Amino acid sequence: MQIALYNDFIIQFLISNSKDNKDKKDILRYNIFYNPNNTFTISQKYFDLIAHSLENSELYDDFTEIYVKMDDDARFNSVPCSATSINIEQEFIHLNNSIGTTGFFLSITENKLSTVPQAVCISEIAKPNRHWTLSNLAAHHNAIIDNCEFNCNPEIQSIFDDILNLPKSNQSIYYFDRYAAKNIAKHTLFKAITKKGYPIEVYTYVPGKKGITQHELNKRKNKVISVFGNPCKFFFTYKKKLSHERKIMFNNLIIRVDVDFSEIKKANKTWEITIQYSPEKFKESVKKAKKFKEIV
Repeated sequence: MQIALYNDFIIQFLISNSKDNKDKKDILRYNIFYNPNNTFTISQKYFDLIAHSLENSELYDDFTEIYVKMDDDARFNSVPCSATSINIEQEFIHLNNSIGTTGFFLSITENKLSTVPQAVCISEIAKPNRHWTLSNLAAHHNAIIDNCEFNCNPEIQSIFDDILNLPKSNQSIYYFDRYAAKNIAKHTLFKAITKKGYPIEVYTYVPGKKGITQHELNKRKNKVISVFGNPCKFFFTYKKKLSHERKIMFNNLIIRVDVDFSEIKKANKTWEITIQYSPEKFKESVKKAKKFKEIV
């Protein structure tokens, strides 16, 4: 996972890293920083600006030592410096703008930064909000939220909005649901990607070959496209074992639920949402998708 860390997060990490008794946020920062599958976007100017700001601080040696170790371990994604930035904040904005349209990417700050509103903010963490969800995703590449964490349906909708606003406009979104055509119009959880021009691929199950007509297949396809809009592709299988999952995924991020998406409501008591960052499992799912047939 690619991450850009703002100066205030780095400083707080350095402070908390020396504590004997770490609180939950201290441990969270540690896990974000030392997750071996995270890489950190940085430029030489960004490092120099932070190092200069710490020159008269007892944190200076810790910062430079950690930088050298991380560099040796190939944990940095180096980008060219901005030609115009003159301070840490401007160069951090440049780092965020340097990320292309591929690769899952998070910005993390300690406190709110108005110039990077999409950043995950440690001081704003309150389970199950986006700051909690995405910071835990950065730390563990996995976040699980169940019914009891939410107070109302709008909070549930907000989580889906926040996560589904992450993909870039040209990134494919894969939606697996045995009853996609039946359930898609029964909820609004996917409204962040509805009719926004995302290339969405829908994978679903239909009854055996003798139980459904081409006309019925087209009806199901059109029902899904009427919700998502174009470009949207509709794929199906006659094999139930290929379509038992309920998940939506993009760019190595997988959102999985254990009931129909239409049943993710506060009034229903037994369900959970699992959000996982896993290039390996993402690749497996895309490979499995090749066993479905497209309705053109």
